[in-house]
Amino acid sequence: MCFNISIITSKNIIEKQLETKFSADYYFEPKKHISAFTNPEIPVITSDNKTIIQSCYWGLVPEWIEDIQKANVIRKMTYNARCETLKEKPSFRDSIKNKKCLIIADGFYEWQSMPTGKICHFIRRPEETIFTFAGIWSDWLDKSTGEYLKSVSIITQSANEMMS
Repeated sequence: MCFNISIITSKNIIEKQLETKFSADYYFEPKKHISAFTNPEIPVITSDNKTIIQSCYWGLVPEWIEDIQKANVIRKMTYNARCETLKEKPSFRDSIKNKKCLIIADGFYEWQSMPTGKICHFIRRPEETIFTFAGIWSDWLDKSTGEYLKSVSIITQSANEMMS
């Protein structure tokens, strides 16, 4: 599971490497550590607008969620979407059909359990360039306030031999 990412690469380099531009209303700030558990805004390219990097909240809120209390509960369970169950889980079923996205990062953190405790590993590409995680997104409207929320989940899979 992926709950912690890094994006310390500058806005200009990201735009150049991905051949796209940040949305004019997105104030992007590079950060060494971004935890999903804070429901942060992260840089994403969505299937509905592939030419713009936009800000989305990490923790998918499905369109059918009724109110902000339920939205805040479910988003804590949807930071990741397991590829094996994407089409089965009600939270992800609609998004996987036509709401795919790329979640931008330049590294991520994984913990290894050892007899003496956990060891944190920072994983990035050898050439230290950005990469993208596969993801899904959703639009949600808070009917009581009119607030619009665009949110995402990172699609995960079982660890390969190297990651294990």
